[in-house]
Amino acid sequence: MPPDTDAGPSTAPLVGRAEHLGRLVRTVTGPQPRSAVLCGEEGVGTTRLAREVLAAAGDVGWGQVWVAATSATATIPFGAVAHLLPAVPPADRGQVVHAVARSLTSDVDGRRSVVGVDEAHLLDDASAALVHHLAVTGTAVVVATVRAGAPVPAPVTALWKDGLADRVDVAPLAAEETALLAEELLGGPVDGLTQRRLWRLSRGNALYLGELVRSGLATGTLVRRDGVWCWAGPVAAVPRLVEVLAHRLGDQPADVRDLVDLVAFGEPVDLALLERAGVDAAAVEAAERAGLLRSEASATGIDVRLAHPLVATVARARSSVLHRTRVCRRLAQAADAGSDGIDALRTAVWHLDGGTAPEPAGLVAAARQALAVLDLPLAARLARAAVDGGGDTRAVALLATVLVHCGAGEEAEALLARLDGTAPPELAELRAWNLVLALGRPEDAERVLAEAAAGGPAAADCATVARARFHTLAGEVGEAGRLAADLAARPGTTDPVRLGALLTLCQVRGVEGRYGDAVGAGQEARELAGGLDGGAWSLARDEVRGGLVAAHVGAGRLDAAQPLVEEGREATTAAGWPSGAAMWTAWRGELALLHGRPDTALRSLREAVALATQQAHPYRDWVTRIAATSRAQAAAVLGRVEEAAAAVALAERLGRPWTGLLTARVTAAAAWVDAARGGVRAAVQTTLHAADHAAGHGQTGWELLLRHQAVRLGAADRVADRLGELGGRVDGALAPLLVAHARAVCENDGDALEEVARGLAGLGLGLLAAEAAAHAAGAHRAQGRTAGATRATATARVLAGRCEGARTPALAGLAEPSALTRRENEIARLAAAGLTNRRIAEELVISVRTVDNTLHQAYAKLGVHGRADLRPLFRPDLGGPGRRTE
Repeated sequence: MPPDTDAGPSTAPLVGRAEHLGRLVRTVTGPQPRSAVLCGEEGVGTTRLAREVLAAAGDVGWGQVWVAATSATATIPFGAVAHLLPAVPPADRGQVVHAVARSLTSDVDGRRSVVGVDEAHLLDDASAALVHHLAVTGTAVVVATVRAGAPVPAPVTALWKDGLADRVDVAPLAAEETALLAEELLGGPVDGLTQRRLWRLSRGNALYLGELVRSGLATGTLVRRDGVWCWAGPVAAVPRLVEVLAHRLGDQPADVRDLVDLVAFGEPVDLALLERAGVDAAAVEAAERAGLLRSEASATGIDVRLAHPLVATVARARSSVLHRTRVCRRLAQAADAGSDGIDALRTAVWHLDGGTAPEPAGLVAAARQALAVLDLPLAARLARAAVDGGGDTRAVALLATVLVHCGAGEEAEALLARLDGTAPPELAELRAWNLVLALGRPEDAERVLAEAAAGGPAAADCATVARARFHTLAGEVGEAGRLAADLAARPGTTDPVRLGALLTLCQVRGVEGRYGDAVGAGQEARELAGGLDGGAWSLARDEVRGGLVAAHVGAGRLDAAQPLVEEGREATTAAGWPSGAAMWTAWRGELALLHGRPDTALRSLREAVALATQQAHPYRDWVTRIAATSRAQAAAVLGRVEEAAAAVALAERLGRPWTGLLTARVTAAAAWVDAARGGVRAAVQTTLHAADHAAGHGQTGWELLLRHQAVRLGAADRVADRLGELGGRVDGALAPLLVAHARAVCENDGDALEEVARGLAGLGLGLLAAEAAAHAAGAHRAQGRTAGATRATATARVLAGRCEGARTPALAGLAEPSALTRRENEIARLAAAGLTNRRIAEELVISVRTVDNTLHQAYAKLGVHGRADLRPLFRPDLGGPGRRTE
């Protein structure tokens, strides 16, 4: 369960403020103590920082006094410091100041004092003069907080202007820090979409973030799925924040509140449009001064935005349905009255919300824009309004397309089945796709494609593209490649058909191990997709990117794959599209696993499973299955057997005949579960079964990877010959290394295995490199080559030390004894733990010179250069170089 957040961010971990806090503590309690004034907007944590500084001062013996100014005491002389005044204060203000100063000095028994003054901008004049006196006389060090943009009493301003105090501006948290604080508040990982949403709404304000988290938990919209926190549903108005921001709005004149409403329902709003809506420029300036709005130059004029996203939430929460309708109608009318290029999407939404729906053609154009940026709910709303308004076949087709993407398969099929021969030929492909993936009716899909193929060459080509893609999903890559290659080579095909063919080629050539061809097809498809309508082909662009990533990974080019993965994840996360974000988060986990970081991978893969199940989508089960398969492998190599077994069970449960492409992958993941349970022989058999399945379906690239998995599990002799054959048919830098690995293991060639380890490490494949180095150590030992065994063991330990606790059969040999003597092992282990030579000598009752000489002997045997290199060699989970007597 998450920690109690009722106390708000003041009791939350202090995230992102370590540098501020350290500098402030040194300033306040250093050899020459200075006062400090912390300036920031409400909620960024200035009060928390000030309290932490006082606590740190108290830890070193300083006396502490806390003063909290409020608006209620702002007009009362000495109101904020009333608790510090003598029982019978002098009548003269100056005498009061001196009396308080004497009191502070006597109360702390001669120790230094630090006075915290919260909300110092609200101090009454007399209290402000007292604070200034304390700082200028050195009676106490002052740590004050002030609100950014608020008027501050002159004595407080003088603190930093006259050099009596350091002014420290405290900015909101960065996006990464906001995500970390959210995870600390919730006590567990938060998915990327939720991180983005919390950042967008809080803008790094710790107070706002804490309230959003509390509200999400209270309303049940912030839920934990498989250990990952996800936001499920709309963001409700947060009562406490509504009160805070509503108070700020309520203090403004009517024209400013009216302006905020207009911007809340339409931002960003061009200043010219606001003027046409009857807004005076003076109201904009007043709202900016109040911190409610901000304006910025754009390519077409001046855009006006809310200063903080939650202002819109409050403005909308305070608006009745009638008021909202009137505001949106004003915006729509102002947009219609101008010629300054207000985009069709926002204008259409204003018309709908204002009760004056535009023509269906305008709604269709707006829906396409919404689909292009993956705002599927808005796209569905606009397209449905176009259909309800009498839109033609294009409107119905667009609505059906959006419904398919939203996972509303039954409704989409009902619409598509009603369309007559005037529908675009691409809709037959869409309908078949929906029938297969969303509704599980492949026979009906084939009937639809057969009927479409009779409608002319263009329709027949679309049907062929659909069939090629279905063959790919089913794992029948030979037939898929044949159909796609024919279409790609045929002159005169339409761009959408050619794009579908190239996408299919990118995918199937990668599975076949023809990575160069896959990359070539993918790059051409990407260029072509960029020139087509964004709304219709945003998903295609995502699929092309995925095909390129798979091809780069198969060829061993993780460096080329990583930027594409991050690009895809950023795009889908920014759009708030869970299914797309799930796919790219799964790829991020897959790359981390290949790099040899299974714990990092597992975090991403858990998140991917949680994201994939958030939204109904035709690819939901497909993406979930991919993420679960990789999750099983990551968990297995970390020894988390139950999690790995559950992930495999999930992947198997989601299997369908028309998604057979993943069969070999799921089976291979099950092998790692067997291995984690100690059943290495069963794991080998399962792996070979998966490899045979891949071979039987023309999946040559995948077969090579699966045969090599058998090498990792200790069965190189059973696969080396076949790997040699496959190596001649699979291109890229990785295949030759995997073939060489198997051959060298069979031949007990330690030198060749060390070369393989260096090659794999050069490709960034950390875990594979560690395993090859461990095999090299075993081969050297088998040949009686002690120096080689020691060197390879040291290399394997360094590489394995970077693999986040991975445990595989190949790494098990690293726990076997090395060539160190008992004394060398003992001294090296202490040195790796951080002890100096003198400390080691004292511990073992030997001379420092003996320690120094013995360490150099150990360095030479282990092939390392110093203490830093020893640390990964003596990790407890790898056993460290074992001891043996001389």
